[in-house]
Amino acid sequence: MSAQQRWPNSSTVEDFTQAFLDWPRRFPASVGSAELKHHLEDVVALVDKIELFVEEKQKESGHPDSGVLPLLQDTTHDPYVSCNDLVDISPACKQADTITDSPPIGGENCLESNHEAASDAHKSENLDWLTPEQLLELCTDEMQTSVMVSQGDRTNPSSQDFINGAIDRLVPLGINHDAYHEAVLQMGVETTTMCLIIIDRNRAHPQTPIKNPGGVLRAMTRRHAVGELRINASLIALAKRGYD
Repeated sequence: MSAQQRWPNSSTVEDFTQAFLDWPRRFPASVGSAELKHHLEDVVALVDKIELFVEEKQKESGHPDSGVLPLLQDTTHDPYVSCNDLVDISPACKQADTITDSPPIGGENCLESNHEAASDAHKSENLDWLTPEQLLELCTDEMQTSVMVSQGDRTNPSSQDFINGAIDRLVPLGINHDAYHEAVLQMGVETTTMCLIIIDRNRAHPQTPIKNPGGVLRAMTRRHAVGELRINASLIALAKRGYD
């Protein structure tokens, strides 16, 4: 994701991305250790290629500007880390990496209790009001299932779980990888994930159901390019419709 943001027109980065998108999102419980080992070797090989590419690019361009996301070789972490650490959804899912012990729906952190705070922010793109639990409530049942499968036995879903859940919905929604890739390059993975949650849920909109999810994603991508995309307002509308 960092490489995509820094070199959006690089064919090499596009090849890296396509290799990632071509991997299986999960394996069945019956998968053999040999297949898992082969997949791990593919992952490590791709990481090595990305690190080499980024290192060469940094030699060409000097030190990155302040505020640029740290890249793989800039860290001292062990390379065999959970994929949950690779990508952050921010700002809307920034809190998704934070473990919280919120009460069940109807408690102080439920959608209805937070609606007033959300309404105050609806004219901006400040999504600090949105917690991981609330975001999960905004998802369709199918999206929730995908997110929770990715979450496993952890207490709360992480940012990567929402990304995985959104990617899992691409085929059922009829959205091709080209549209997704274009959206990620233009909007970033965090905003694209939010768009997919909104699109998925609005297929059942009571007045104007979405009939062409792929076309809507491309339209949202174009609106983002000209500064006319309003994610916050759409999410608040979903929240209101969820408990009205």
